Amino acid sequence: MNKNVKNVIKFATFVALFVGIITPIAHFLFVPLNSDITSYGSFYKEKENSLDLVMVGSSTVRDGFSPLEAYHEYGITSHSVNSSPTHLEVIKIALEEIERVQSPKVVYVDLNGLNNQTKDSAPSFVQDYYDCMPEGAAKNAIAEKYSYIKTKEEWEFFAHHNGFRQQIYWESFVYNKQLYTKGYFPNDTAVKGLKVNSVAKENPADTPTISADGRQYLKDILEIATKYKDKTHFIFGQMPRYLQNGIASFDLYQIHDPLTAYYMVRSVRTEVEEAGFEFVEWCDTDFLSNTLMLDPKKDQFDAEHLNHLGAKKFTAYFSKYLMDNYLEGSIVDGKERMIHSQEIEEDFQNSYEGYLGVVAPIEKKLGMKAK
Repeated sequence: MNKNVKNVIKFATFVALFVGIITPIAHFLFVPLNSDITSYGSFYKEKENSLDLVMVGSSTVRDGFSPLEAYHEYGITSHSVNSSPTHLEVIKIALEEIERVQSPKVVYVDLNGLNNQTKDSAPSFVQDYYDCMPEGAAKNAIAEKYSYIKTKEEWEFFAHHNGFRQQIYWESFVYNKQLYTKGYFPNDTAVKGLKVNSVAKENPADTPTISADGRQYLKDILEIATKYKDKTHFIFGQMPRYLQNGIASFDLYQIHDPLTAYYMVRSVRTEVEEAGFEFVEWCDTDFLSNTLMLDPKKDQFDAEHLNHLGAKKFTAYFSKYLMDNYLEGSIVDGKERMIHSQEIEEDFQNSYEGYLGVVAPIEKKLGMKAK
């Protein structure tokens, strides 16, 4: 037997052993997603009708808004429903589920997913959400609506949500304190050499158009919001950050040019406002510099995401904005604050104390003053 044949046999044997070992490990570690350690699952842990605010979106929402900071300052109870990345089909499902179990006063919907997501790319994301839902009629209805949903018994190695590419898998390992953060993930570094681009007042002529699927998704989402607008205020937009184009990413589901994505979202402002909803502009350079006082070299994790320092700045701004425009609290010690039942207050206070333990080393690393 020549050397080349021996090498082929050795390689084939290694592959067989690798698959044989990794498959059972994958079954134990990756199936199903644990509802305690994803923002989808932890959202369902909240007491029914206990939330003032729900933030919906992708990693920019996950990294950019801290529900426990909003609670500490204003008593606002909130939870972020997100994954990295998310899909507009999941946003449709999430909005219906949010209204079914919470009926919040305000829902913020991040439209970053308009950057050419298609219906064909939806199944793995819908599967992720489905896996994190509690058993019951609502989960069964999702399985009936989406024929591609897989149950645990139908699990296929490297398929759908079980693919190693899908980031929510790794979230089950590194975001294991969701119950303390209410769906927030604090980044602990900043890209010191981040080179950002100014946002033009008008969309550039070469901005790609939103796909037909994206347009239909926007229509569907606005119809859902219209159905519930008598009891919930909906705000649409995209999360604040200084933008840079041409970043590297292995994510195949989205165009990863933040400037392109920004302009695509901003192009639907008229449609959102004509439907009767507020569209927020948070990436304008003047707002970022003079209102939010955001420093991209200190407050951003990268060209798309805020770090913990930046998230605290935005959370403080948005919380006050909500109190001034959408929420009505009571004056406590000279400051307006949302009031809830003792059970809800105790839950959020306990979560806040756990949250402090999560962010303490992060704040130290970022050079933030101790509380």
